[in-house]
Amino acid sequence: MLSFCVLFFSPDISERILRFMGYKKWNNLLETTKTPRWVGYLFIVYLVIQVLLPLRHHNYDSDVNWSEEGHRMSWRMMLRTKSGHIKFVAQLPDGTKKQINNKDYLTDKQVRSMRSRPDMIWQTAQQMKKDFPEGTKIFCSSFVTLNGKDEKRFIDPKVDLTAIEWERFTKSEWILAEDHVNRIKPVEE
Repeated sequence: MLSFCVLFFSPDISERILRFMGYKKWNNLLETTKTPRWVGYLFIVYLVIQVLLPLRHHNYDSDVNWSEEGHRMSWRMMLRTKSGHIKFVAQLPDGTKKQINNKDYLTDKQVRSMRSRPDMIWQTAQQMKKDFPEGTKIFCSSFVTLNGKDEKRFIDPKVDLTAIEWERFTKSEWILAEDHVNRIKPVEE
């Protein structure tokens, strides 16, 4: 806020404000604002993170627009539109299957966001796991459309989402590639 005084006030007013804050002369301001060397190093580390974090999507073999791996906090925002639908199924330890209602765990807005974001799908499955007996497996049937193209299977339906760990910096094999062979839209059950 103080830095905007330079733009809007005359030098006399800025100097009076600084004097009020305890600075005797303008030269004194320069003497008292020397920063330690470690602050400069910390700023360099911050800048490196700000450059490398948005470029991390180059570490993945998949299309970042499809798989979302490395998409968050990147410079690729708003380059695509994605939508889809998802169903979760719990396979109880005795082998019976039970379809899970997404709205029991998420709001409508969260469901819309989760349908095309694998990290949210994984987190939702982890949350669902807590409400079922030990040994329950949770699978999902997920179909997504990218930029208005045909719907394609997004998540491998044979993978138990409760048995896998989230990989932050490597490709997750349970997220199917966009050119995956199963492109048929599922029959409504």
